[in-house]
Amino acid sequence: MRLIYRVAFILSTVTHANSPVFSFAYGSLVFSAFSLSAITPSNAQVPVGNIPRSLTVTCRGELTRQCGPGEMVTVCGVFLPKRYTGFKGMKAGLISDTYLEASDVVRQKENYANIVSDNAMEARIDEAAEQPDVFSKLAR
Repeated sequence: MRLIYRVAFILSTVTHANSPVFSFAYGSLVFSAFSLSAITPSNAQVPVGNIPRSLTVTCRGELTRQCGPGEMVTVCGVFLPKRYTGFKGMKAGLISDTYLEASDVVRQKENYANIVSDNAMEARIDEAAEQPDVFSKLAR
C-alpha cells in the first residue's frame, strides 16, 4: 500500500547561520542546506476517531526546496534511530526516536508556476473565457 503524506510544517536551517567557523585547512569547509520536515498522513488515510501521527523527515541539499507546507508529497528514504539525550533520555521509556533520512521527494501536484502551457491549453482557456457562464463553471 502506497501512502501519500501531507507536509505539516518545515523547520529550515542553514548550517552557516550565526555560528563560529573553525576551519583547519583553507577551502575545506562546505556549507549545505538542511531542513527538518514533519509529515502527516492525509485526512483520507486516517480512520475516523483516530489521531494522525507525524513523522520527522530530514532533507539535505537540493531536497530542502522540494516540498512546502500543505503540499502532498511522496518521500523515499531510510528510517534511522535518533537517541534521546540529557534529561529526556533518562525519563523516556524508549531510548530512541525514529526519523526518515530522505533520498527522494516527489510532489503529487505541480505548482502553478511550474506548469508549462501549450497551444491546446491556451485554446481551451480562450474558448472558456468567451462563454457567458464562465464564473458558474469555475465555481463548480
